[in-house]
Amino acid sequence: MRLALRFEAACALLAARVATRTVRFITIARAMGWTEGTAQLGLKGNDLKRAAAVGDAIAAANRLFRFREACLAEAIAGKWMLARRGVATTLYVGMRIRGSAAMAPRSEITAHIGMHAWLTAGTKTITGASEQPHKTVASFY
Repeated sequence: MRLALRFEAACALLAARVATRTVRFITIARAMGWTEGTAQLGLKGNDLKRAAAVGDAIAAANRLFRFREACLAEAIAGKWMLARRGVATTLYVGMRIRGSAAMAPRSEITAHIGMHAWLTAGTKTITGASEQPHKTVASFY
């Protein structure tokens, strides 16, 4: 069972990585039928265990591929996998401004902005745990 879950995670992560590199995120969200907002917290008994197992499988798949900056692909893959299992999740996209972006020359502003995506089921973070706080820009369920 664990091997099958890891194989599914590897396929989903690879597909999500290709999608995020070739298609705009908003197009992916619309195609998947995601709507802006937060999923309800009403999780069933084993949903958190399933979500944690999927998160571990996605982390293992990312270690296999060694993708850098893969937080969005990981969150999308996790959302796909957990949707197949009927687990309600919320995908968040956030940003963090480092240093003094307001004082930076226009050509260097992007060096001060950090984007991040993470996936939650209920109150548990499944993918994209980050130690730095990010301001939520959008959320999809």
